[in-house]
Amino acid sequence: MLSKAWDLVFGYLKARPWWGAVEPFVLLAFGWVAAQVTAFQWLAASAAFRPSVALFLDSYVSKRITVAALGLAALGLVFKGGEAAGREPAASRVRAYWQAHRPLLLRRLVGVLLVGAAVTVGIRVNTPNRVSHVTVRLMSLPGDVTPEGVAYLVYELNRRQRHWHLEVDFRPFTEEMLTSGEAERCRGDERPRLCQAEALAAGEPFIGITAEALGGAYFGEHRRGVSVVSTFDRAAYAPLSTYEYLAYSLVLQSVSIHLDVDGGGLPEDAFAEGRRSRGGLFEFVPEKTALKAAILAARLSPEEEGLLLNRFGSDYVTTCAELLTMEWLYSPRVRGNLERVFGATLGR
Repeated sequence: MLSKAWDLVFGYLKARPWWGAVEPFVLLAFGWVAAQVTAFQWLAASAAFRPSVALFLDSYVSKRITVAALGLAALGLVFKGGEAAGREPAASRVRAYWQAHRPLLLRRLVGVLLVGAAVTVGIRVNTPNRVSHVTVRLMSLPGDVTPEGVAYLVYELNRRQRHWHLEVDFRPFTEEMLTSGEAERCRGDERPRLCQAEALAAGEPFIGITAEALGGAYFGEHRRGVSVVSTFDRAAYAPLSTYEYLAYSLVLQSVSIHLDVDGGGLPEDAFAEGRRSRGGLFEFVPEKTALKAAILAARLSPEEEGLLLNRFGSDYVTTCAELLTMEWLYSPRVRGNLERVFGATLGR
């Protein structure tokens, strides 16, 4: 029934005098729809990231398809107007053909160059950014955590993704490592541990892990491309182990650093203080003990998925979603290695 209806509509359109002029653009529109559906299905095939239709249509993937389709439509207009009269020349008559149709050919050449430049800019604007590697400095650790155990945790994180690497710096931190000016500035800073981490970072993406209290923050602080994570308040996330807490924190702080350094900045309301929470990655934890729930049910909210998708691409979103599930940490191999080799018992 639908096929017969389509044949009737198509037959009616073909009989119209204007159909020949619009037919290429109608076919292009059908191709655009087909490409959008195919791309949506490709994204939805990911096990960890299934975008909604609205999120997909606002994504860089959909926008790049639209840019390409508009470019093809523009090229169609460039080559449609002012058809060259006469038959096509033989190779030996190229010069004569050029002389006869030079204005038309020049207009088409300029049109092709302009369309090509516009499409290139459109594709580039809608291309995800690359992300930076991050140094993890073991400034100080609690007694139940070993540098080798944290390094193993970092290496397992690296094994499961290809977008960025965490590089471990094992050197413990003492204030003598700072210059006198840096030490004085950090003593007067309202975030002294973060200030020290910024001095150690030397302008590079950096996560410092410390056993010292942070003061105003519960568990971590972030400023531009530098974060510091504190293991001081162990009771707040018990019975989860410090390794579980650090695994979650390393992913959270890495994503925060990538957004600030490579992605145009964190959302304006990221970590804004409030009494309500949905469990999103960049939400403020209203109560210390709520961190356990945030770790166990870690996820990306739809808004966070859209943000990371357009900043860094679908693979990055999928990787972050998989890392946040912590299933990799609780796999028999990783759990067994932590327990047998590093003496770490996971709480979950």
